[in-house]
Amino acid sequence: MKNITGSVAQDCTDKCSSIQHGNIINATISSREISDKDLCSYIKYVCERCEHVADTVGRNALHLAASCGRNDLVQWLVECREADINIRDKESGYTALHRSVYYGKIHTTVELIKLGANIDIQDYDGLTFLDHIVLDRYQPLSISTSGEVFTWGSNSNNTLGSQQARDFPELMNIFHKTHCNEDVKMFLINHFHSIILTESGIVYSCGHGHGGRLGLGTKHTELIPRQIKFDNNVPGNEIIQIKACCIARDHSLFLSSNGMVFSCGLNKHRVLGIKPAPENLLTPKPLRFSSDHLISVACGDYHSVVWSKTNLFTWGLNAGQLGHHLNNLGDDKYILTPKKVKFVDFESNKIKTVCASTGATVIATERGDIFVLQEYQCKKIARVNNLIVDISVIGGKLNNSLDQDLSGKNRELRVVVLVDSGTIFTWHTADPVMRQCNFFLKRPVSVKQLCLNMEQILLVTEDGEAFKGTFKPRRKKISYHNNDKNKSEFHKLVEKDDFAAIKLEKIQRIHRAIYIGSDPKGQNFGVIQDRPYKEFDCICFSESCRYSILTDGFHDLLETINPDDGLIDVTLTVDNREYFAHKYILASRSTYFSKIFAENPQKSTVNLEKVDPECFNQVLKFIYTRSCDITSGNLNNRTTRWLCEKWNSNNAKNEQKTKHCNFARIFKEIAQKFHLDDLKQLLVETELEIHMDGDNMIQNWIKPLENVTLPAVIFDRKLFPELYDVDIQCSDGAVLRAHKCLLVARSEYFSSMFSVRWISGSYSKISLPFAKEIVECLLDFLYADSFVKLEGKELEQVCEVLKLADLTLTTKLRQESENILSRLLTIKNTVPLLTLAAMVNADGLRVNCYRFIQQNLSSFLELRLLDDLENNLLHEFSVFYQNNRKFEYRQITPYSTAVSVDEVVKIASERPVSFKKEPRKNTKNRREETAKRISFSHDVSVSTNNISTENHKIKLSSSLETSTPISTPHGSPEAPKVNHTFDSFLESRVKAVTAANNLDSSSIDTDNFTPLKKSSGGSLSSSFVDDFQFPLLNSPPRGTVFHHTGNKSSNHKAEFKQKTPKMSQKQRKRLSSENGTVVTSPILSESPKNPWKSLPDPTPVVNLNDERNMDNIIHDEKKQRENLVKMKNKPLALTQLEDKAMDELKRFYSIDSVEDELIFIERVTSGAMATPVWVPK
Repeated sequence: MKNITGSVAQDCTDKCSSIQHGNIINATISSREISDKDLCSYIKYVCERCEHVADTVGRNALHLAASCGRNDLVQWLVECREADINIRDKESGYTALHRSVYYGKIHTTVELIKLGANIDIQDYDGLTFLDHIVLDRYQPLSISTSGEVFTWGSNSNNTLGSQQARDFPELMNIFHKTHCNEDVKMFLINHFHSIILTESGIVYSCGHGHGGRLGLGTKHTELIPRQIKFDNNVPGNEIIQIKACCIARDHSLFLSSNGMVFSCGLNKHRVLGIKPAPENLLTPKPLRFSSDHLISVACGDYHSVVWSKTNLFTWGLNAGQLGHHLNNLGDDKYILTPKKVKFVDFESNKIKTVCASTGATVIATERGDIFVLQEYQCKKIARVNNLIVDISVIGGKLNNSLDQDLSGKNRELRVVVLVDSGTIFTWHTADPVMRQCNFFLKRPVSVKQLCLNMEQILLVTEDGEAFKGTFKPRRKKISYHNNDKNKSEFHKLVEKDDFAAIKLEKIQRIHRAIYIGSDPKGQNFGVIQDRPYKEFDCICFSESCRYSILTDGFHDLLETINPDDGLIDVTLTVDNREYFAHKYILASRSTYFSKIFAENPQKSTVNLEKVDPECFNQVLKFIYTRSCDITSGNLNNRTTRWLCEKWNSNNAKNEQKTKHCNFARIFKEIAQKFHLDDLKQLLVETELEIHMDGDNMIQNWIKPLENVTLPAVIFDRKLFPELYDVDIQCSDGAVLRAHKCLLVARSEYFSSMFSVRWISGSYSKISLPFAKEIVECLLDFLYADSFVKLEGKELEQVCEVLKLADLTLTTKLRQESENILSRLLTIKNTVPLLTLAAMVNADGLRVNCYRFIQQNLSSFLELRLLDDLENNLLHEFSVFYQNNRKFEYRQITPYSTAVSVDEVVKIASERPVSFKKEPRKNTKNRREETAKRISFSHDVSVSTNNISTENHKIKLSSSLETSTPISTPHGSPEAPKVNHTFDSFLESRVKAVTAANNLDSSSIDTDNFTPLKKSSGGSLSSSFVDDFQFPLLNSPPRGTVFHHTGNKSSNHKAEFKQKTPKMSQKQRKRLSSENGTVVTSPILSESPKNPWKSLPDPTPVVNLNDERNMDNIIHDEKKQRENLVKMKNKPLALTQLEDKAMDELKRFYSIDSVEDELIFIERVTSGAMATPVWVPK
């Protein structure tokens, strides 16, 4: 392989397309032991066109690098070698983006998107990279029927609320922010208003309220969806829940779960179904109509429909769409109340679904028959063999002679039917045949819901995708009878002209669609998406776990008690034995001690009389931990022996000592003495008998304790304020008071803080960099193990609690904060929360963020939310994704023909490459640059009259005399071409520089320099008027050229010669006539006294070729609006982090106290932003 590589590399040119080179490069990239940097050097050595050559199946280096997840190699190929990032392989039509997704290298996918990969390219199967993610995505355990509303469209009549016009679906925040727990079941849009039906049966409406169509009791326009109140004057006063609804242009219909029909709106055409007919209804009123087992309602602009499986009722303007006859007298022009349609016997052919449009009513039966009510007839237009799932209709023909409002309302009738197999059939009056629909897609599509409007058809697939499609006109087929005889039956079936063509376009940002709808004109749209998949486990704590966490801290506090640790504030003396304790704990657990400390809070010594030391030791242990040896049922030998001696001493007067006795009574008496009610209640029915067998003692519980776990010890911080011994200073200036002993027992952070006694005195003051409400959550947890205040906090506040829990090492509070944040995960806040989890080492939250991103990966990649994620977290998620999606079989196995690692490393060490972008220059570009150098050498004049070459010998440096040869990828040097004109110019410039260096500094006239003065504000830059007086160091010269004069009396002053454009007399006259000003010849200014000052060009700048047209203006305004949207959607947590960083930088550089320089610390904006528009509520 070494000989092959070497020979191939030596013969390679810049037009190489060798397949052998592609095989060598791809085999080397597949090796897992070679670094990306070494690979860059090696593949460049192998082939001059390493970024373009492909292997046998058409895969180039970029394809293999993306498949292996080599980000550095991908970046080098795209940026430095200018590889085509969108090229497809010949194997399956995959781009590098497709391959990175297929192999689960999500970190490479994000990098390719950053580098500008086209996300809309399809492979040979018609799949984009997002389609591959949808196919491989997490499948939810249960299919939801409700979710969140996403809307877009013109919103000309405020049917979408107060939001502005949108081109892409976005969450309807005006509804979900107010009703965050409501899942939407149905979203209906019409010309002037919209209706939202939730899973709980609550209805909301917004839009124009003319005639009461909103049902809110008013005719005003509502920009925010408001709940509709229904009359509950029904038997039992049960709450009315709506299960179905529909809307038309001027009215709305609702069907409750108990079978009642409600209507509201304008009643001009008697569509409300109420007799006597009111002019309008501002609130929904029930119809005096009853029928068993009503299923749903439907309505058009001039009629209404309600139906069950065996009955169909219609009412409104009888213009042919109701299914009722019209007599010659016109008495039945209006059907005021629901009337049963009798054209079809639905008893034997039950109704499956009904749909209504402006001019027709369509019924689909369970047998597959489709009937149309139009022109006072009931026509059966088709029959479908499959089970009908959904139906939609648009258009129809009305009797224009009944009402002048009907003129111009007739349209072509089109009916679309969806069956259970996911196939769509269509029928329309111009082609009255039910035809199956075919889509212009290279992959199959299974539809589960559809909607039809005047412009297009909207579809929702089983995979949660949403499409919009347009019907293509059918072309007449030209048949050749002679050729048809030779065709097979398969080709005849395929070419049979029985299909209707629909051109589909995928709707972006929709991945979990359940329902889609639009207004009749197709201007406003709404999609109900399932909530982001959030199926993961949270950390749960059982009561036993909670008990152990609480008791362990107080047990350690009691066992490690030390009189010199600064925490002991009371000494208990029992029979000449001292016990050290803490006043707050004793007072909280026993009313006996609370009375003592209430009388004298400063009392530090308490003598306890008539109390046995061993017994009190058990009681003290129970006070701290709520557990002791006697409650656990296992007394140690020391305690047992003491009990026996105590019993024998009390019965010393007896001639014969008993060998067994009951000692539980002793503990009951002590519990009663110290008012330990819980211990006393525990030992009420317990008896302990001890047998003496020589020196051995045997315990016998006559009535043993049941396995009862007492509630953990909880404390109240507000009790015993006289015992406070620590103040906690919060960042907002508030001060919270607490007890050191409890803080030490519950937190390692406070235990370390007070154990080293870095705070002197019995009363301490500490500070925490958090607000009062955040610190209160910590104290509530430490005192009572409570999360009540934490549950009601906002997302940002819970994040602060998580930071505080991590700081104070309170594990359980941190884990509970992780659980709450995991439940609050959304598409927008996951990435900031993941960054926070990595910062505070919240492993539970980090894993849940990974699972959430994995389950909703298509949304994160399409919205480019992972672009700001740190590289290490992105790589860690990529590994997590591969492991959880079981991509073991999707791996690039190292090729057996790959070269050895040692050879690659050797070549990489000999021929290292740079990761900086070096644009490759062709012959044409080099000729253009040479011409530019020649013209530049003629424009620049250098005067060398009095500079003698004898006095000033010029020696070129080694870098100029012997230029380093430019090596080709194969080591052959390329001799640079020398231009004589440029050499002469370079020689004259070097002479001038040398002469300037030899000038006598003492001869410089200092009078011509302007002295620098310090301004009153302490800023050096303020002493200069503008950028011309004090230009930036890296700024180019402003049209000035230095000329050296030969006159020594001028003290070698550098004259500034203005380089002005030459203008003819005609040009000056034309400019003066256009601008209304007189353009004169420029007058050169005198030499400036300030050497830093560059004179501005006095000639007015005239742009004769202004390329700014209307397209550029529109593009700039669109960019400004996009920047405004980005600024609005920026998470608050990131803004707060930036503010904190800016404050820290200001304090670090002491900006307010610095006077010799001017320092600015500002945000770097992404460009100009549009002016926010205030929308009144």
